[in-house]
Amino acid sequence: KHISDCPGNFIDIGANHGQAAISILANTDHLKVISFEPNPSHWLPLTVLKWIYRGRFKFRIVALGDIDGSALLNMPVHLESDLSGSATLKPEELRKSYVWTRFRDETRQKNPEIEIESETISIQKLDTLDLLVDVLKIDVEGFEHEVLAGAHQTIAAQKPALVIEINDPDSWMPGLEKLGYAFFRVDESQAANLIRVNRPGGFINLIALHPGSTSMISQKLFAVAD
Repeated sequence: KHISDCPGNFIDIGANHGQAAISILANTDHLKVISFEPNPSHWLPLTVLKWIYRGRFKFRIVALGDIDGSALLNMPVHLESDLSGSATLKPEELRKSYVWTRFRDETRQKNPEIEIESETISIQKLDTLDLLVDVLKIDVEGFEHEVLAGAHQTIAAQKPALVIEINDPDSWMPGLEKLGYAFFRVDESQAANLIRVNRPGGFINLIALHPGSTSMISQKLFAVAD
């Protein structure tokens, strides 16, 4: 609602099938989306999205992290369900109880048989890509610290708005606090409002805004924050 007419670049890290990209492209007029997704199986839906939103959307099949090189992507596989959204560069994430709760919900089975397939994929640091960033969305299944470490120079210089799915926040929130970021959640009763928070609790996505950002998006979001 508040950024529908804003220009700028929305960087989508952990694109999956392009769900977040579609939401942004369909509900804004001028924002351009650049998606990064390490799982090669998502090439086709992202290609279709690129065709639909020609000129506003592009993507790369690559992971973002704290190194330039290669890494091992761990992908849970179930014969009857798509679990690709839980693919991670951290295999220990797939042993966490809340991840298995998600598997049970998605497969509708009490004890689903899950196989883990691994594939070597390319990985880069955001800082090496020389991008202009107004919003940085991060949904990377436990790899948040590494993504933010590889984007430190970009974040410090450009101060983009950040939208981060919460995993192990103690590993990355202090670093953002040192840079001067304030944290917010979406008001569930009035989705147009943001409520300031100190630490996560009872919500999935954290929004981080920097008061010194010159981006129209950050300024508009700060204006509606409580």
